[in-house]
Amino acid sequence: MSSDDLRPERQLTPTQRWFVIPLTLLTLAAVALVTVDLPIARACAPRDFPDEIHRYLRTIEPFGTPYGQGMLLLAVIFIIPAIKWRVPRIAAAAVGAGLTADIIKLLVGRQRPKYFDMASDSATDAFQALLPFLQDGPSLKSFPSAHTASAVAFAVALTYVFPRGKLLFGITAALVATQRMEVCEHFLSDVLVGATVGWLVAHATVHHPQLSAWFDRLESRGGDSSGPTDISSTTGSDLKLAA
Repeated sequence: MSSDDLRPERQLTPTQRWFVIPLTLLTLAAVALVTVDLPIARACAPRDFPDEIHRYLRTIEPFGTPYGQGMLLLAVIFIIPAIKWRVPRIAAAAVGAGLTADIIKLLVGRQRPKYFDMASDSATDAFQALLPFLQDGPSLKSFPSAHTASAVAFAVALTYVFPRGKLLFGITAALVATQRMEVCEHFLSDVLVGATVGWLVAHATVHHPQLSAWFDRLESRGGDSSGPTDISSTTGSDLKLAA
């Protein structure tokens, strides 16, 4: 056995993840913009996917909305009352990411695929104006995807509290992004940039020195220790939490 086999697996620090993952997502968005944005939008435009797929993705969409997120958090509070002091951090991440994406939409006007001329040569033609604000209503509000931003932030914040659900939360957020493309509301690059926004906002609530410290103090007031939560055992309706 070589000395390399004895070395622990290297993992990215929170600071490294803060930069590496967003840069990766933005790079993929730039590539998608000039390669697959338009082909994917053209494939989704006929809306001829099986009804079962459409209905399934539609049921996943609320994971990226305040309504669905609120119901999920209420369910968690009723099942695990001690978790209520973690809810403000999770909600702030999800709502903050959605609002950040909406602000960007007011600064960069891009047509949604369902309003875009698919005969165009490039998906870059969908960018119509800078500082559109409320011009043309929702038709120029494709970039970035607020649903995806909120879903990714929600998934990251939930993972911080429930690490064992990481894969489930990540897949659900990815399905929200898929649904936004399936209904021709967003291009692939829109959802990738939205995912970047969600990642950055969520990690700010978890790792930013001042912001995270504020949530830590709030959670400590409720007698809740900081860090992940593990459901160690269940007996009937009694759920015991182990920090």
